[in-house]
Amino acid sequence: MALRVSVLHADAQNKIEAHETPTPGYTNVDASATFHLSQGPEGDWDVSLVGTNLTDARERNAVSFTKDFVLQPGRTFKVMLHYIR
Repeated sequence: MALRVSVLHADAQNKIEAHETPTPGYTNVDASATFHLSQGPEGDWDVSLVGTNLTDARERNAVSFTKDFVLQPGRTFKVMLHYIR
């Protein structure tokens, strides 16, 4: 089993030019767990559980031209099955 947790903190962007708008800060937490299901001569099977933006923070990319209109993706969960040959 493999576990991974990552935390990204972005400070608010308030040092702006005349044509820009401020961007609030956020903290993003991601986590994943991978479980090895089986190993055999034909290949290996793993299953991964992945969660992104677990705090469901309202994230805006400060360098994006569309930051005032488009949020980054919210909380997301995925289950992935891997076959490794």
